[in-house]
Amino acid sequence: MKVNPSREILLIDFNRKKAGKWDIVNDGVMGGISTSRIEFTPDNLMVFSGTVSLENNGGFASFRMKLDERISGCTQLIMHLKGDGKKYKFRIRTDDQWNGVAFSHDFRTIEAAWMKIEIPLKDFRPTCRGREFLHSGELKAEKIRELGLLISDQQAGPFSIILDWIKCY
Repeated sequence: MKVNPSREILLIDFNRKKAGKWDIVNDGVMGGISTSRIEFTPDNLMVFSGTVSLENNGGFASFRMKLDERISGCTQLIMHLKGDGKKYKFRIRTDDQWNGVAFSHDFRTIEAAWMKIEIPLKDFRPTCRGREFLHSGELKAEKIRELGLLISDQQAGPFSIILDWIKCY
């Protein structure tokens, strides 16, 4: 479904960066040694980069950001990004639990290419620690509390993804 730009609502504009707003969560929480960082460029882009390691039962790197405002009437999320050819998961949390159910959707990037990724909310699947649940309720826009990206799935090595903005439609 192609979106109408006049009905898009800007959720995250990396021009408004706030220090404690972004949380990095890597596999170190379970003994892994993957690393990642977030950097902001002078032209207001966010770079999420690092190295995924499979050592010590590791294998993922991620970041999360709590939303300041609630969303309503949104049927899909849209990201403008530049990829590295790897697969990522766009993740949504609907509660304030640190380690509960997250709604996830995989997308593949094209190396060195700017892309507009459009994901209908109905396509997000409830997961926890990499396992999909058969049913955990429908994802509703007004319940979204947190957004993030994760790289996993045995993709060892360096990664880098550049984010321009995240919108809802």
